[in-house]
Amino acid sequence: MYNKVIMIGNLTRDIELKYIPSGAAIAKGAIATSHKYKTQSGEQKEEVCFLDFSVFGKSAEILNQYVRKGSKVMLEGRLIFEQWAAQDGTNRNRHTLRVEVFKFLDSKADAANTMVVDIIMTKCQRKIHIIITKVVDTIIHNLKHNNRIIAHKHNNMVVRLHLLHKTYQK
Repeated sequence: MYNKVIMIGNLTRDIELKYIPSGAAIAKGAIATSHKYKTQSGEQKEEVCFLDFSVFGKSAEILNQYVRKGSKVMLEGRLIFEQWAAQDGTNRNRHTLRVEVFKFLDSKADAANTMVVDIIMTKCQRKIHIIITKVVDTIIHNLKHNNRIIAHKHNNMVVRLHLLHKTYQK
């Protein structure tokens, strides 16, 4: 099954940053996005969607540092169904977004800050990026030396690319 959500909108409040006993950071916030459409009668309508979200680790600290209420962001992650018992004993639940990747979309992007972070990748995405970079470098090297098969191992992961030299000849 596949659970992926991408939302582009504005933060409805400042980020709330907390640290758990292990020292890991957790940032919580909410995003609002809207959809405009016309009814059959020609009337203009707008649906607004509000969604709470959470971010973990170093990404949480960076998000807290660079965005505020009203900031335009892209959040990408998966929906989580949270359940809990309220103080009055009733069972409560809601969907939230567990953010894995985010991007700052404000055009002004805090002119005072020289550091602008576009995308924060999860550890897995960083490893994949490193693997892809190494594989591409290996491809370029082997194309120069007429090799047909490249095998690159990284953390129990084998990436095999079958290259037909004739395809890449100019």
